[in-house]
Amino acid sequence: CEGGTSFVADSGFSAYGRRLLIGNVVYSDSVKTVTSQRLDQEERTGTLISTGSTVVTDRKTGSVLKAPLGLTYVKGKQPTDQGTLYVSGGRPHLTLYPDNTNTSTSKRDTTNIDSDQMTLVGSNEFHGVGNVLIKRGVLDAAAGEAIFSDSAGRMQLWRTAKIKGENYTLDADSIHGDIVADVFKEMRAFRSAHLVSSDLDVQSFRLRIMFDSGAVHRLIAVGTPKDPQTKASAGQANAVTPDFKLTADSIDALAPDQKLKEVFAV
Repeated sequence: CEGGTSFVADSGFSAYGRRLLIGNVVYSDSVKTVTSQRLDQEERTGTLISTGSTVVTDRKTGSVLKAPLGLTYVKGKQPTDQGTLYVSGGRPHLTLYPDNTNTSTSKRDTTNIDSDQMTLVGSNEFHGVGNVLIKRGVLDAAAGEAIFSDSAGRMQLWRTAKIKGENYTLDADSIHGDIVADVFKEMRAFRSAHLVSSDLDVQSFRLRIMFDSGAVHRLIAVGTPKDPQTKASAGQANAVTPDFKLTADSIDALAPDQKLKEVFAV
């Protein structure tokens, strides 16, 4: 078809601006390949609706999306636009392979994502809703809702978020993280933040964590904002180490190589 798009199927029917393909369907365009048992296409817009078990492969990166109950694929309007995939149910699974053309020669980890619902823009812009699980190397993340962008180096988790790294665990209502070369450079946790590492246990209302080579380097913990009427703080920040317990409105801890060196408390 126009633009190098092709269809293969056991049977097909085309009328009234729609194309229906049934049985061992393979759809391919310049950016993606879609396989399913039934595929319905709106010819004017190029929008595809698949039914039943569907697999979508990104032709540039090799990333794979598996949707047991089907999906909707809205093609981009421009040849360089990679389009958008919508999966509304069936607990889809996404495997993102790194685009090594935009990275250094060092090996990067594959990302595996599961969620109840999923939207994928291009090859690596992900938005998931419902029991989202993200696995990337030694990193495990979970949340009720998540946005992950491999190209922008961004991970945002909401609704009971949790991140487990090689040497630490972080829980909070929401967590925003910046990723460079597969490791976190910074994380910001909001509401009920709780960080546990080998020698440090921190609880606070807000928590900012800075990393060096994947290990906690510095953290800033802030307690609950004071009540504007009573001027009283509902909850302070707490830091516990094998040697002491510290409580304050705010705590700034320096921990090179994840070993506590200096603490400022206000």
